[in-house]
Amino acid sequence: MTKQEKDYAIDRIRRVVDRKEAEIKKKHTIKGFELTTQKKIELIYSYAPPPMKPKPERICYDPNLTTCYDFSGYIETEDVIDLEAIEAKTEHLHKKAQNLKDEIMLGSAPEALKLMREFFAELEKE
Repeated sequence: MTKQEKDYAIDRIRRVVDRKEAEIKKKHTIKGFELTTQKKIELIYSYAPPPMKPKPERICYDPNLTTCYDFSGYIETEDVIDLEAIEAKTEHLHKKAQNLKDEIMLGSAPEALKLMREFFAELEKE
């Protein structure tokens, strides 16, 4: 294999692994809940609006509603990421990708191409 062919093969492996890793991360992430500006406005106009802050930092004409109203009583959560599950699923992926890169750099071209095809086919099955 020429240098360009090796660079292309390794780059392609990296892109495929990154895509698969993103899918795994998305699968093991629970999206958080955030009060949007529209939802905050709806709460202000509702029958039970959030309380005003005792001393707003600025006049309440400020477009940032959090300077005037106290939304702390409403639950907002961040994304929850299961890092252990992600690491467990990606560890095997990284090992196979590294073995494949080693074969490309140190081995023969036909064997490397065969291993790449097998690797990509295995990823498509998952």
